[in-house]
Amino acid sequence: MEELIVKYLTRSISIEEMETLENLLKDSQNDTLFKEYIELNYSSDLLFADFETFEAKKYFLDRIRTERNKANRKVKVRYLRIASAVAAVFVLGVFLYLGKKVFDPSENTVVAAPKIAPGVDKAVLTLNDGSEVVLGQGVVFSNESLKSDGENLQYTRHGADKIEEQVFNTLTIPRGGHFKMELSDGTMVYLNSETQIKYPVKFNTHQIRTVELIYGEAYFEVTSSNLNSGNGFEVINKNQKVSVLGTMFNVKAYQEESSILTTLVEGKVKVESKIGEKILIPGEQSEVDTEKGNISVKSVNTYDATSWIKGTFSFDHMAFDEIARVMSRWYNVEFQFKTEKYRSLQFNGVFKREQHLEEILMIMQSTSNFKYEVYENKVIIL
Repeated sequence: MEELIVKYLTRSISIEEMETLENLLKDSQNDTLFKEYIELNYSSDLLFADFETFEAKKYFLDRIRTERNKANRKVKVRYLRIASAVAAVFVLGVFLYLGKKVFDPSENTVVAAPKIAPGVDKAVLTLNDGSEVVLGQGVVFSNESLKSDGENLQYTRHGADKIEEQVFNTLTIPRGGHFKMELSDGTMVYLNSETQIKYPVKFNTHQIRTVELIYGEAYFEVTSSNLNSGNGFEVINKNQKVSVLGTMFNVKAYQEESSILTTLVEGKVKVESKIGEKILIPGEQSEVDTEKGNISVKSVNTYDATSWIKGTFSFDHMAFDEIARVMSRWYNVEFQFKTEKYRSLQFNGVFKREQHLEEILMIMQSTSNFKYEVYENKVIIL
């Protein structure tokens, strides 16, 4: 149910999933989760002080049924357009249902026109000879082994076969950017802000396919070893190695953080550090202490760890200082906490990465009592 609500709120739900959500919302045991997501994503504790979950559920279920029935009568209607329309009604419905109640940010809110825009597709490609190519929206680039349309970088097996010796490229994603890449073996790599990865243009036959995540965060959809002469795939970092055979996983290894998080979505991986190793199954996350090399494993909601590749932030009881690190990379800003106690404030919520930073801060602020000020590329938490 949690995942379906997230899809509903982020406008990515299908008609079939809407029907499943409708059935789940009929169960009174789901009231708490329903109320929590509505509060945290579209309003504040003040606004929902006397929110009546039962009546609201009835209201929204009626809306879902109406929109779903309309959609089913239109055979060629695209799912995404339906979901977007329903989500818009859903948000509007919150305020219509509450009648005369109006969202007042309160005197603690710093109201300002959005200034800090979200990140965009951009990267710097460093070729084997040391030359650099700036990639980004509107920039088309290609050579004998690769091509980029400004949003994606693609290496093809056919193009790579023209390279006789093994050469390496490096892709660097700056703060305020992201990019997607297809390696020559067909593996897809999604790269988050402030990330650098080194990889061969052509993988050697009869050798493990190896890429180096120098720092940052990347999500991998690895092609099977059966399609690559039986060769496995590994992602190395100075503090750990992840070995896979065909899987989907996320590695978060930022330089300023004291641990590396590897989250397995599908398949099976082995995580190795300097003092040990662990096998992960889907739904598990390993944490490697970058100083001592200790590895711990826990079960997690993989959506929270991988939502960034789908264009959302998902915070599940996440401390404000950790959220600030995530935001600083995507919005290319610096956070300063003048009041230390606010670092440990925890938040739940799902936000679109395309939102301006001030919009997200105002929603977060409405559920707590911190103040903030924005000066150019600095956000000061008072």
